Amino acid sequence: MRARDDVGCCPPTVIARLLESADHAALKRLRWIMFASEPMPPAVLERWWECVPGAKTYEFYGTTELLTVTQASRDVLVQEPRAVGVPFPSSEVRVVGQDGMDQPLGEEGEILCRSPAVMQEYFRDERATASALTEDGAMRTGDLGMFDDSGRLHLTGRLKDIIISGGFTVAPAKIKAVACSHPAVAEAMVVGIHDSRWGETPVVVAVPRSGSRLTAGELLGHCRGRLARFKCPSAAAVTHELPTTGIGKAKKAPIREAIQRGELELERAR
Repeated sequence: MRARDDVGCCPPTVIARLLESADHAALKRLRWIMFASEPMPPAVLERWWECVPGAKTYEFYGTTELLTVTQASRDVLVQEPRAVGVPFPSSEVRVVGQDGMDQPLGEEGEILCRSPAVMQEYFRDERATASALTEDGAMRTGDLGMFDDSGRLHLTGRLKDIIISGGFTVAPAKIKAVACSHPAVAEAMVVGIHDSRWGETPVVVAVPRSGSRLTAGELLGHCRGRLARFKCPSAAAVTHELPTTGIGKAKKAPIREAIQRGELELERAR
């Protein structure tokens, strides 16, 4: 959050924590809020609007290398809370398949963006620069998404985070959104772990809302009733806190490592 108490800018993970632990009367002084850095779970957004109905709400999607790709006002988010908005006026956004061709509406692919704000290069790293930029200067974001029939962009995951389970592609962002829709979940994270049968399998880890008695079994049941069978997490855990980066964005590596070391107690799906 910024020093002034009438405006704010932070990742969705921070917003979820503010809803749980901040003074709601102080939050109501906000005139506008902007969130970025990671997808906003619709359930968290709804709780935010219930808590701070008078604040203008904006979502931006971008990367360090090219700044803003899309923008969404509250009107856009009310119509489609799962979207990250429409392309910024100076951004040319494409969603392409593995063949580099534009994907049809509703079909997932990698998000590419051309913009006056695209970086020139990675410092002293020609190989990384060549991998990140296309021949016409567009940035390969490494993010997966799709356009809907209204021209709104939806984020569906990160290429490096995609879980391949039994030959099926599973996007952690979808599972996280479902987990966060449980009324007792404050925030959640989904990671892929090694599995001898399926190769890799999704695990959901959640932080309960204040005063709730969320169990891992309840969380698994909630996901099972709302996701296709191959997308359902194979295990779940409840913890008091999830690790974040310096800007408050969720950090997956420590959770994955804690699971591998047996430090996080998992309940397996039956």
